Amino acid sequence: MRPPQAARCARARHRQARHHGARQRPAASVSARSSAGSPATRQGSSCAALSRRRSDRSSGRLLHGRAIVVGADHADEPSAGHDRSGVRQSRRPRQLLSPDDPTTVTARARCAAATLTRRHTTVVADTAEIGVFGGSGFYSLLDDVREIKVDTPYGPPSDSFFLATVAGRTVAFLPRHGRRHTIPPHKINYRANVWAMRSLGVKAVISPCAAGSLQRHVAPGDFVLCDQFVDRTYGRECTFFDGPIVTHFSSADIYDPVLRQIAADVIREHGISFHERGTIVIINGPRFSTKSESKWFSDAGWEVISMTQYPEAYLCREVGMAVVNIALITDYDAGVLEGTEAVDARSVLEVFAQNAERIQQVVLNMIGRFPADLDALGARAALEHTRGDGHATSPQDIRLFETGL
Repeated sequence: MRPPQAARCARARHRQARHHGARQRPAASVSARSSAGSPATRQGSSCAALSRRRSDRSSGRLLHGRAIVVGADHADEPSAGHDRSGVRQSRRPRQLLSPDDPTTVTARARCAAATLTRRHTTVVADTAEIGVFGGSGFYSLLDDVREIKVDTPYGPPSDSFFLATVAGRTVAFLPRHGRRHTIPPHKINYRANVWAMRSLGVKAVISPCAAGSLQRHVAPGDFVLCDQFVDRTYGRECTFFDGPIVTHFSSADIYDPVLRQIAADVIREHGISFHERGTIVIINGPRFSTKSESKWFSDAGWEVISMTQYPEAYLCREVGMAVVNIALITDYDAGVLEGTEAVDARSVLEVFAQNAERIQQVVLNMIGRFPADLDALGARAALEHTRGDGHATSPQDIRLFETGL
């Protein structure tokens, strides 16, 4: 006997509703929902999550309790909700990286590079061809001096830059100790100073300094055009190439021979006693040498001693800038001459002040004789074949090397 028409219609509607619900909701989800409240299911879910965390930790894929998330394709995104084990899923799949994973290093480097670019790099409209690391005496008598601030990835330079035109060339002046001489030599941010100078477009640098004599024939008041240096410093940040690309830069001849010849010609015309060659020893400071140290340096045959040429001169070469040093001798170092008083800061400053005008005139007169094509000096060519992977190096590569991009 057939059921009444109303009963058949009710059953049909019930079957249709059940069929429609099955298509809308996967069976696994129905099963998970129906058993989500049971103790057995909750215990199974917790065990699954703990097992997964232990597996990740044993494989080194959890980093200090937090995951580094690397972007994934949105097409692979699961829907929000619970997975089959009942563990809550993220809307975006995560790739957990260990500290030793090279991908982690790259991800960190990209973040660091983006941060440096946003926060520490200033786009500078002003440019210069030639740079001078020197105090206010070099630019105080010039006209139309512009003061600008330059920020760097390595922190602030020693002071603002002062831009002026000398003999038709745009020159950037920076007092390495600060305009009031407040920064001791071991605290100078040499990388920031050099990086900022290069960011202005500078391709050649004049780097005068006060120095002590290590030899009897090099007298106070003399100028020395150093062609070599000996580094006796420690604890200073002394390179732009911190990896991950290994870079080895030659230090055989840091000081540019063309610029040294220009300096020699100008000094000779001024009638100043000078020495065309010399090795400068750079000590860390701020203390002066002991007598034993001074005798050691003197017996080695080195001519002068100072505190600032390294890493300043070397860093200039790392970014493709030619550099020339003029050392103004202010005193005999301790132990060089018997019977002389030990060097002190006051006597050094007095002698330097007496000769400041002479070195200022020499520097300003040199600028007009610099070659028109500063790239021809060869400092940029020295960057080639310095990378450990065999590729050529350029100043533009330095940021890439440091951040690992």
